[in-house]
Amino acid sequence: MEIQSLLEKLLDVNDSMSRCAASSAPTTLVTQKLARHRDILHEFTQKIIFFKTLTVLGQRKVVFDHQFLLG
Repeated sequence: MEIQSLLEKLLDVNDSMSRCAASSAPTTLVTQKLARHRDILHEFTQKIIFFKTLTVLGQRKVVFDHQFLLG
């Protein structure tokens, strides 16, 4: 899935930024920016999980409704 691969790339970018910041003396601003980037990745990941769940539940409802109507 393309979205999943993009999330993985974002995770890699966040990890790279964290390593770069760790190799130098990170300032408060850098630490805050890294935390925000991690928060954004977490929010995106949660939204994708939510929409995947809705899709699965929606498909099950359609199957249930179809079986109910035929039954």
